[in-house]
Order: sequence, then structure tokens, then C-alpha cells
Amino acid sequence: MTFVIIRQENLPIKTCQICGRYFIPTFRQNEIYCDLKNVDGSPTCRDKGASETYKKSLESNSALLLYRRTYQQKVMTVYRNKENKQLKKDFDKWKKEAQEKIKLFKKGKLDEDTLYNWMIENK
Repeated sequence: MTFVIIRQENLPIKTCQICGRYFIPTFRQNEIYCDLKNVDGSPTCRDKGASETYKKSLESNSALLLYRRTYQQKVMTVYRNKENKQLKKDFDKWKKEAQEKIKLFKKGKLDEDTLYNWMIENK
């Protein structure tokens, strides 16, 4: 089976970084994963790519991994104790502070060790 691809000036044709198929970006011009359905019924490359990139970023950074684990633990504690309003307030306060620290880290104003130590102290 042979496919002929015709390029128009307004429609960029990209190659998916996971499956290697050609696609036309639907939302942004800098998309790197296709949204084409797979024959085997597995998730699209866009879905796989986003989750794999997120997992790799967590694995490569111990402070962000600790944040994610602590966040999940606190969310479940709040969910299981819905009647405890103080617990919810404490969680919201912690979440806001943690997100501010992560923003500073991503901007390069806070190093990984400082962020990690703050996460340990404020678990």
C-alpha cells in the first residue's frame, strides 16, 4: 500500500516521536505526538507520551517524586476524613506552600536539595 502526502503551506506535517507515523497537528503547531488510533486498541501516542514524560520527570527528580507521594497521601487522608475541616485547611495551606516552592524550583531560584529538605520537614 502506497501513500502520497501532499504538503500545503498552512498545514505542517509532523512525524510522531513514538510511533513514527505522519500526522497534522490539531491544536498546536509544536505537537510531537500523534492522536491517531492504534490498531491494537492501546492508548494514543499523545496519551502515552504525556504520561511517560511525566513519569520520567518524577523519576529523575527525587524532590518532585517526594512531593507527588506526599500529596497523594494527604489527599487520601482528607478524603477519608471528610468531616474534619481543620485537616482540609491544613492540606490546602500545605499544597499552596508546596506549589510555590515547586514554582521557584522550576524557575531555578531554589535547588533540588532545598526543595527536598522542605518536603521532608513539612510532610
